[in-house]
Amino acid sequence: MKYLLLMLLLSGACCNAKILLISNEPADEQRLFTRQAHSLESDTNNLLLNQFGRDYFDFNIVTPTKLNQLLASEEPVCAVSRLKTPSRQQAFLFTIPIHLYPSHRLYYFKQHTPMDSSLVNSTGKLKSLASLMAYYPQATIIKEVGKSYGNTIDSALALLEPKNVAIRPYKTSAQTIMEQFSAGKVDFILAYPAIFQQSFPKDKAHLVGSLPIANNLPHLEGHIACSHTQETRAFIEKANQMIRALYSTSTYLTTHLKYLPKQDHALITRRLAMLSAKYQHIPEK
Repeated sequence: MKYLLLMLLLSGACCNAKILLISNEPADEQRLFTRQAHSLESDTNNLLLNQFGRDYFDFNIVTPTKLNQLLASEEPVCAVSRLKTPSRQQAFLFTIPIHLYPSHRLYYFKQHTPMDSSLVNSTGKLKSLASLMAYYPQATIIKEVGKSYGNTIDSALALLEPKNVAIRPYKTSAQTIMEQFSAGKVDFILAYPAIFQQSFPKDKAHLVGSLPIANNLPHLEGHIACSHTQETRAFIEKANQMIRALYSTSTYLTTHLKYLPKQDHALITRRLAMLSAKYQHIPEK
């Protein structure tokens, strides 16, 4: 009842402003502002966006370069599914986290490229991509041009020999990457567990192993980022109230868990509880 009352109070203020909402993910054209299940990111975004209503926003798909230009403008612009890096935090406004998901893992075929114990540290993580490629000098790993895998992985990929890196264009679809990996055209891929579970052929999943990577963040938090305007500050204040209300709902938890491997359920459940406790009573700035 408390959650419903909050939504009713906020909904009255949700039709007085226009925000340009942008994404650099073409699939968001069909995935956002629906009540259908698509992915962890789009479903959790929709738990928030549908409360504001479609008429609150103009919506466009843009290139990554254009996205950053628009967020740096003086117009009321917000972008979905953004990581809050130190440089971005200095430049843009952010909501509190709207979704949380495990970081990239290394995926490999257990029979073709088994993980020798010398490659894994005491906590069960891959020691480094460099040691992996030294052990398998003829193997290849996919890297998307222009994509950031996070500081740790980006730095590690940059140090690999060119012969070990299979370059793919930016925004190559997850389905294409999974098909190439499944067909044995590359030996290793880096993928989010949620994407792997959703896109990799189910009949071959038992043949594949995965490892988290040492010194990499265990999970990532997705936010909505906005330009610095009066309208976007008002939007973020309302959005944060709505997100806080979502944190304690079973819908919010199950929306995460249904896209994640069972091995990650306990971790994400704990992390979401910590997220709720962290942001529940933080005053707006």
